[in-house]
Amino acid sequence: MSSAVLPDFLIIESALGRVNAEISGAELHGAVSGLICAFPQITPEDCFGLVFGEENISHKQEESFVGLFNYTWQSLQQMDFEYNLLLPDDDEPLGARIEALADWCHGFVTILQMSPEEHKSTWSEDVKSVIDNIQDVTFIDTESTEDSNDDEVAYVELVEYVRLGILMIYADMIEAKVNLTPSTHDQDELLH
Repeated sequence: MSSAVLPDFLIIESALGRVNAEISGAELHGAVSGLICAFPQITPEDCFGLVFGEENISHKQEESFVGLFNYTWQSLQQMDFEYNLLLPDDDEPLGARIEALADWCHGFVTILQMSPEEHKSTWSEDVKSVIDNIQDVTFIDTESTEDSNDDEVAYVELVEYVRLGILMIYADMIEAKVNLTPSTHDQDELLH
């Protein structure tokens, strides 16, 4: 059982505001999850250096970011199905939650698309299919969403699909023994 706890969405949003980040909490967690899937040996410092850029050191002062990294890393490592996506609470309007899910998926897919070709060549067809499906979520239309029971059920099912897809992707990448470490010196900011 995982000892780390998924930080509250609003705490991460507030921390992002303190460091003037141009990324949402959901997108940050998607990016962190993508980096841990692609580079299982990544450290929190390297992870946030890639997300925010090396020159931005204020992110290192935010304990909540380290808490988010630790939760994500531990819950993926343990493969105990306790891994969850950082999204707004269920009492938020459905449109806002769907938009956050699209942001989460954008962060995740952006990282994986920037993976070295040597990583991508090890991805199974199942992983490629799930990544394509997660990318499709980034294009979801939040404008036409209603707070209906059918839309709520569809949202819950989509979140569960993405969550289980991430667990499958992580397991597949571990099995492929893709344990390369990214270089923070060779890359610009991955997300803006």
